[in-house]
Amino acid sequence: MVVRRNPPWLMWGNTQTYDIIQGGSSPGTTASGGGQLAKVAYGRPETWNFFFSANVMNGTADNWTLDVYFDVVLGVGRANIKVPGFEHYHMQTPGYTYGTLIWSTMVQSPHRIQGVTTDVVNVDHIVAQDIQVNARIVFSTAVPGQRVSLQLDSYWSPAVHVRPEWWHESFPGGEDQTL
Repeated sequence: MVVRRNPPWLMWGNTQTYDIIQGGSSPGTTASGGGQLAKVAYGRPETWNFFFSANVMNGTADNWTLDVYFDVVLGVGRANIKVPGFEHYHMQTPGYTYGTLIWSTMVQSPHRIQGVTTDVVNVDHIVAQDIQVNARIVFSTAVPGQRVSLQLDSYWSPAVHVRPEWWHESFPGGEDQTL
């Protein structure tokens, strides 16, 4: 019997929609939510490119603030590090138009030297063999019960994807087979 597994890259990216409702009985209460967006278990260290996006598709709130944090856990071997706020989007009304896609393939490093504001560098790739991306969403509005519908994306791809199976012309994920 041949067991057909899904190819591993099915977990390398995801699109999820979140309905965030501002709870509480007092104005200014913050709602939060989120969850896992991507999981990479590559088996060896590699250089990875990434794509993040956010889109507030619709909502009932007129005056709101929304922060989306893409928290990333990077691992090599038995070591890992959590990088909270690897990417951060801030949206608010007035100013944001529903349906406007915000995206990035590059993030800015945090300040590395205390008191120096020019030490930020742009980062367009990372090195890891294991990657996990979690979304952290913070929504605040002055009126309890207001809601927004938010779509988040996180996609990862290796900069170079050389696979030993290429020389055998047989792929265990079946990706060389037509559907």
